[in-house]
Amino acid sequence: MIEMYITPRGFLFRRGRVEVGTMPFDSLEIRKNEKATPEDEEDMRSYAGELYPGEVYRTGRGSDTVVLGPPKVYTHEVTLRAAGNPDFRQFSDIGPRKTVRCCGAEEAKKLVLHYQTYYDMGGGNCSKEHGVVYELPAKPGGRRKSVGRVWYNGRYVTHAEEKAINAEIEAKYGKIPATT
Repeated sequence: MIEMYITPRGFLFRRGRVEVGTMPFDSLEIRKNEKATPEDEEDMRSYAGELYPGEVYRTGRGSDTVVLGPPKVYTHEVTLRAAGNPDFRQFSDIGPRKTVRCCGAEEAKKLVLHYQTYYDMGGGNCSKEHGVVYELPAKPGGRRKSVGRVWYNGRYVTHAEEKAINAEIEAKYGKIPATT
């Protein structure tokens, strides 16, 4: 299996632990395959656009794979939930319930905004589990810990910041009674 990594010098090709060679970025040339249809080219572009560093792309020819960049180290998870909005007569979820691993709050924010755009969500479609960010345990078998939330507008707020905001509101306006 030949692996390809993105480095400051260009693309580095390896077979196991042996370096096969380096291709500088300025020498990269994309050639059109004569048998490729416009749909094939569009598929290839969309696959390349969706790959993250460290993600593996299988070409379908046996064990040929391409790896872009160093492997990712996932540190967080974010929950994605698109609930129905009764105001628009949506009584079931409008998107799948997902928990996606990511590499921090910035990537969690991008995932939440992409999910909301893809499923055409409005503020009324966000369930209370949507956008909750968890920190993954350092040791296998440990429990994940909720550390913050990405709101509908894309703002990431830690639980400590949320408590401080709620305390400030309560000091200014008094305790808001719970509704049933």
